[in-house]
Amino acid sequence: MNAKEIYIVDDDYFVGKAWELAAQSLGINPFIFKGYGDFLKIVDSLNLNSIIVSDNDLGERISGIERLKDLKEAGFMNLFLSSGAEHKNINPKIHLIPKDPWEAIQIISKMISSPP
Repeated sequence: MNAKEIYIVDDDYFVGKAWELAAQSLGINPFIFKGYGDFLKIVDSLNLNSIIVSDNDLGERISGIERLKDLKEAGFMNLFLSSGAEHKNINPKIHLIPKDPWEAIQIISKMISSPP
C-alpha cells in the first residue's frame, strides 16, 4: 500500500479536525466526511485501493462496521474501523484501529509505507 490520501467518515466535527491535523502532519491529504451519505456521493470515483476510515457510530443508527462490510463487498481493500470498543465479529479484512486519530494515523502510515 502506498497512498497520500485518506477518506475519513466521522460525524464528530472535532474528531474530524483531529484526523485532519494528524494526517497532514504525516504528509497525507485527508478528506473528511461528516456522514456516510456525504461519503457515498464520491465513493464511485475512488480507486479500490483507497484508504477509508470509518467511525463505528455514525449517528442516526448507522453502523460503521456494516458500511465497511458493504465497501468490502464492493471490492475496497484498505478499510479501517476507528473504535474504542472491542469488536469480535469484524471482518478480518477490516482493520480495527484506535479511536484516537493521532495514534491511528501512525498505524495507518506504517501500513501504507510498507511494501506488500
